[in-house]
Amino acid sequence: MAINVPGVEIDQVRRGDVLITPDSLPVTRRLDARLTLLKSADRPLKNRARVRFHLGAAEIMARVVLLELDELTPGNSAYAQIQLEGETVAAYGDTFVIRSYSPTCTIGGGKICSRVPAPQAFSAGGHCHAEDPGTRHAIPVGGRTPGRGLGISCLLKEMAQVMGMAL
Repeated sequence: MAINVPGVEIDQVRRGDVLITPDSLPVTRRLDARLTLLKSADRPLKNRARVRFHLGAAEIMARVVLLELDELTPGNSAYAQIQLEGETVAAYGDTFVIRSYSPTCTIGGGKICSRVPAPQAFSAGGHCHAEDPGTRHAIPVGGRTPGRGLGISCLLKEMAQVMGMAL
């Protein structure tokens, strides 16, 4: 898909950039998530493991901080904080994929619980105090803001929703 954005040159746009209204989503380097390690993963995921984090078309190096465990075994899920080495934008419920740092292979994925993690985002019982989906303010039209994350399919669905159209 292509889009013409007057005043934005091709060298200003990178893989994974997101088209949203200015300040509609905060730019962040940390995300709270529910992470599932694939059954086919060849080894457990250790706390603070370095991974390749994929959100939409973006790939960002990251560390996975497990909030309940020292390691996540294949086929299981846990709450985690994704500490990114670069900036991104994300919304409640966005899905992501993680790939091992080396060798590069898909090992898991999950959903974003919170795009602006707070120290008490998770209760002692392991429940995520996720953002209310109704607080999502992304409107995929208008100006460009720095960040990475949401794929074009998500943007198109939101645009259709905002415009009251079926996609």
